[in-house]
Amino acid sequence: MFEWLDDFVDHVAGKRALALAVTEGPDRRRTELFDRWHESMRSTAEHLLVRARQAGAVRSDLEVHDLLALTSAAAVAASGEEHARKLLRILRSGFEPATPSAPRRA
Repeated sequence: MFEWLDDFVDHVAGKRALALAVTEGPDRRRTELFDRWHESMRSTAEHLLVRARQAGAVRSDLEVHDLLALTSAAAVAASGEEHARKLLRILRSGFEPATPSAPRRA
């Protein structure tokens, strides 16, 4: 699943302008092309998420719409593909350090 997410974030980050352009048609509604692409990505992500859950590789409360929303946000907000991958790595591990030190207040 994580390899697929890396490819997904590269795809969206690399084609950000195109992804945003096909989101809405002239009538401000989603285009048929976007709907087909979105359903394909959602069903693939769902299948991989189920397998990752069964393997104990992800949180049990992670849902496909959360996974895709966070991954898409990283891809769209990033300045490029490498930055998108970095943001995705941060999302995977969280904001806390890998080896916790004394609790700090921000």
